[in-house]
Amino acid sequence: MAGVVTSDTPVVCTKATRPSAAAAFSGRLAGRLMDFNPFLQSDLEHDEATRKLLFGRSLLCVSARRMMIGHMKILLESVFCSLHSATTEEAGLKHLQQLVPDLVLVGEFLEGSTGMAFIRRIKHRYPHLPCLLILQNETSDVLEEAFASGSDGICLERYAGRGYIVTALKVILDGGIYMDAPLLTIMLKGTFSSVGEVRTRLTPRERDVLCKLVEGYRNAEIAAQLLVSVETVRTHMKAIRSKLGARNRNHAALIAVTTGLVRWQKGPSQGRDPL
Repeated sequence: MAGVVTSDTPVVCTKATRPSAAAAFSGRLAGRLMDFNPFLQSDLEHDEATRKLLFGRSLLCVSARRMMIGHMKILLESVFCSLHSATTEEAGLKHLQQLVPDLVLVGEFLEGSTGMAFIRRIKHRYPHLPCLLILQNETSDVLEEAFASGSDGICLERYAGRGYIVTALKVILDGGIYMDAPLLTIMLKGTFSSVGEVRTRLTPRERDVLCKLVEGYRNAEIAAQLLVSVETVRTHMKAIRSKLGARNRNHAALIAVTTGLVRWQKGPSQGRDPL
């Protein structure tokens, strides 16, 4: 079960666990992305849990930056059974039609388009396909668009070589949502509605459902815990998305965290609703 946590490392993710060994080890290194690859690959070999989760899965990497694609292939080819790439939306969609991968890694810029636009198209056709977005820019307007795209994780390209890309892949494949901590800091200073404004929009029951959503529970589990029907939970979810201006469940969960609607403690403890 996934739930949002914050940690002292520059990572925010939905798994109530510490960052992987790859993240802890490589976070102490400095240099270019290509300089980290041998160290990360070696570390992955010793991180049995991560290898088991990633091994045998397929990955599609889409970006206008061919160098980034090359780096990702070098870094991840030892754990994924197949790794395909594309530089445009249409080429990426063609790959998806031929063989739906287990995960899609998307750069901020594609040839003639953006990664955010591509993810929106992916989520329209394959709503449950995990997508990780790699950003070069970290301005609040770019982050707003990134959150609204429906991506399951957002990484900064400058952190990719420090091992956090491995942690992000692990988190979203395990059903969670991932975000580098600096991005959360930016969003807390951004233009999302204040907690007071959102509080007046949500009913007490909708806040209960929102907390369970951020903790990672699915509709049937939320219904069982709140002693209501699954259809009632769906109705609440629809109202929550509408009131928060969220495109989907993941977007609603991220808005809840970035506005302070749902506050989380570090570690395996459960979330607390400050409202």
